[in-house]
Amino acid sequence: MRLNTLSLTNFRQHARTEINFEPGLTGIIGPNGAGKTTILEAIAWALYGNAAIRGNRDSIRFMGAGARAPVEVQLDFELGSHRYRVCRGLTSAEVYLDGADTPIANTISGVTDLLQRRLGMSLSEFFHTYFTGQKELSVMAAMTPAKRGQFLSRVLGYEKLRIAQDLTREKRNRVRASIEGMHRGMPDPEAVLRSLAEAASRKAEAEGRAHQAAHRGAVRAREMMAIEPRWEMVQRQREQSAQLLTQITVAEEKEAALHRDSERVVRELEGVQAARAQLDNLREAIEPLFALNVELQALNTLYREEGRRKTLLEAESALRQLSKKRRRSSSRRSVSSSRTLKGSSRRDARNGCETGRKRRPSVKLSAPSTQRSRCSAIAWSPSAKTANVRRAAAHSVEACTPW
Repeated sequence: MRLNTLSLTNFRQHARTEINFEPGLTGIIGPNGAGKTTILEAIAWALYGNAAIRGNRDSIRFMGAGARAPVEVQLDFELGSHRYRVCRGLTSAEVYLDGADTPIANTISGVTDLLQRRLGMSLSEFFHTYFTGQKELSVMAAMTPAKRGQFLSRVLGYEKLRIAQDLTREKRNRVRASIEGMHRGMPDPEAVLRSLAEAASRKAEAEGRAHQAAHRGAVRAREMMAIEPRWEMVQRQREQSAQLLTQITVAEEKEAALHRDSERVVRELEGVQAARAQLDNLREAIEPLFALNVELQALNTLYREEGRRKTLLEAESALRQLSKKRRRSSSRRSVSSSRTLKGSSRRDARNGCETGRKRRPSVKLSAPSTQRSRCSAIAWSPSAKTANVRRAAAHSVEACTPW
C-alpha cells in the first residue's frame, strides 16, 4: 500500500489541509497540538470509519467551523495494481477505483467492509502494525513469542504462505493416497503381459474373421446386385397381386350385395303374387254382392214409395175427418140465421182463403214407427175444395224423406 494524497476539511485542528506523499519516507514535524496525530487519525478514519477515531463523531468537527460546515477526508492510495480514492464525511462515504467517475461503494458500511477486505486486516491489526500511536508500541512487547510470530506472519503475509503450505501438503497426501490405491488395484505385471498377449492373439483372429467377413460381404453384394432386378420384378408382381386381391374383394362384396338384393326382390315378388291371389279370391267373393246391392237399392226405392203411400192415406183420412167436422159446425150456424149465414159464409170463404195463404195452419202427421219418416206440415183451409187439398197434401208428401 502506498499513500498518494490526503485532503482534510474541518477535521479537528485542520480547517483545510492537503498533503502530497512523495516516494520514500515522509516526516511530520510540529509542536504538540499542531495536529500531527490527527493526520494519522484522518487516514484511519477514511479507511475504517468512526471506529478509528477518538471520541464521538461530533468531536472531529473543526472548532472554528459552523454547525452545518462539511467535514470530509479524501485519501488517495495505491494497493497492488489498483488505485483507490476514498471520500468520507459524517453522513456519507464513497470509494472510486482507478479514476472512475462511478463509485464502487457508496454507503458508510459498504465502504468500510470493502476496504477491510481489500486491505486484508482488521482495525486492531492496522492500529498495532502500520498505524501505532504514542505509548502503544508496548503491545507487541507484551505478546508471547508464539502469538507475536503469528501476528507478524499475518501482518507480513506469511500466514498466507502457511495456509498455502497446508493446502499443498493436504493435496500431496491425497495424490499419494490415490497413487497407492491405483498400485494396489493394478494386477500382477506378468498377468498383464499374458492378458496383452491373449488380447493380441484375439485381435489377430478377429482381424482375420473381419477380413473373411469383408470378403463374404463383397460376394453377397455382387449376388445382391445380380438378383436386384428380379427382386424389383417380384416386388412389382407383389404389388399387382395386392391390387388384384383388393379388386377381387371389392367384386365379392358387390356380388354379395347383388345376391342380397336379388333375394329381397324374389321375396317381394312372392309377396306380390300372394297379394294378387288374395285379390282374385276377394273379387270372386264380392261378385255376388253386386247383385245384392242392386236388389238392396230396389228394395230401398220400394220402401220409400210405400212410406209415401201410407203418408198420403193418413193425410187423406185426416182431411176427411176435418171436412166432416167443418160441415157439422156450418149446418148448426145456418139454422140460427139464413141471411146472416149467407153473408158470413161468403166472408168466411174469402177470409179463409186469404188466411190459408198467409198462415196455413199445419197438422203434424208422423209416419209409422217402422218407417221412421218425417213429413212437413199440410196446409188447411175450411172453404178450400177437395182438389186443392189433395194437391197441397201431395206437395207436402213429396217433401217427406224416410229414414
